[in-house]
Amino acid sequence: MTLWREATGAPAKTEDVHDWLELSLVPGIGPKSFFKLIDFFGSARKALDASESALRNIPDLPAHAVRALRAGAKDPLDRALKSIEQHNVSLLCFNDPAYPDRLRHICDPPPLLYVKGGLAPEDLNSISIVGTRRATHYGKTAAVKLAGDLARLGVTIISGLAYGIDAAAHKGALDAGGRTLAVLGCGVDVVYPRSNEKLYEQIPASGAVISELPMGTQPDPGFFPMRNRIVSGISLGTLVIEAPLKSGALITARYALEHGREVFAVPGSIFSPYNEGCHKLLKDGAKLVENVYDIIAEVERNIEGNAPPDQEPATPKEIPLKPDEKKIFNFLSMVPAHIDMIGEECGLSASQTAAALMVLEIKGLAQQLSGKMFIRRM
Repeated sequence: MTLWREATGAPAKTEDVHDWLELSLVPGIGPKSFFKLIDFFGSARKALDASESALRNIPDLPAHAVRALRAGAKDPLDRALKSIEQHNVSLLCFNDPAYPDRLRHICDPPPLLYVKGGLAPEDLNSISIVGTRRATHYGKTAAVKLAGDLARLGVTIISGLAYGIDAAAHKGALDAGGRTLAVLGCGVDVVYPRSNEKLYEQIPASGAVISELPMGTQPDPGFFPMRNRIVSGISLGTLVIEAPLKSGALITARYALEHGREVFAVPGSIFSPYNEGCHKLLKDGAKLVENVYDIIAEVERNIEGNAPPDQEPATPKEIPLKPDEKKIFNFLSMVPAHIDMIGEECGLSASQTAAALMVLEIKGLAQQLSGKMFIRRM
C-alpha cells in the first residue's frame, strides 16, 4: 500500500470527484484495479486519459479493463451525476477526510462511497449487528434491545437493511434516538427489500444509507458479500444474532476477524437451526453477549472520546407482584412458552395461570404471542 493511499488528504475538488466517479464506472474496474491505476498514474484523470500501451504496462490489469478504459464512461457519468443530484446523494472518495477511517485500513476498501444522509465523527464508535433474515421473535427482540442500549451509550449501529435482524437493529437504534448506518447491496437509490422502505426513509435523518455500487444498481446475490466487508470494515466489532451455519452474517463475522475487529454472538436455543452459526462462533472464541456491557468491555479501549461507565446494566424498578405472578414471571424467558406449560411448570390451575398472565401483561412484564405463547418482556 502506497503512502498516497494512507494519506487522509484535503477535501477533494469537484473535478477530482467526477474523475474518480468516471473511473469507478468503467466496467471491470474493481477496487484493486482502481487503486492500481491511481498508484501508477497519480490521478484518476491521468488513468482515464492513458494510452493503451501505457495501460498494458500495469501488472495484472485485465485486458477487458484496458479495452473498457479506452472506450470511456462519459455517458454513464452524465447519468450518474443527474441521479446523484436527483436523490440528494453525496460522494465520498477514499482521500476525503470524511471517509470512514477504519474502512481505509481493510485490504480492499471501496474507492468511492455513495451516501444518502451524512456521516458524523461519532460514527467512529460503531458496532455492526447482523443475523438471519428469518429471525424469531427472540432474535428480533434481542437485536432491538442491544442496538437500543448501545445507541443510548453513543454507539452508532451498522447493519444491512435486510429483513429480520438487520431491520430490528436499525429500528432499535432509531427508537433509542441514536445513529445508524445502513450499508446496501444495491444502489443507494434502490429500496431493498421494499418492506423496509419506512426504515430506508427514516435512517438518513439519523445517520446514512451507504453503498459502493453505482446509482440504480439492482440487488444481486454477488453484491451482498461485498457489502458485508464494508459493514465489518466501518465497525469496532460485529455482533451476530441468530445465524444458521450457511449465513451471510457469518461472512461478516469472518471479515471482522480478517480486519482485526471483535466478534460477538448472542446464544440461543439448541433446538433452533438459526442459532447454529452463533454457537459455532462461540465455540471458536467469539465473545458471548448477554447485555450491552459484554460488548463495551471488549471495545472501550478503542472508543473515541469518553468511554461509557464501567457498570452493570441498570435494573428495572421493582414492581410488586403477587405470589402467582412472581412464579410465572420467574419462569418466563425470551423463549416462548405455551400457557399450558406455564401453568404446569408453576403448579397453577388454568384459571390462576390466565389471571396472573393477564396482570403481568398489564404491568408490561409479559407479552402474548400467537398460539397462546408467552414471553418475558425485557
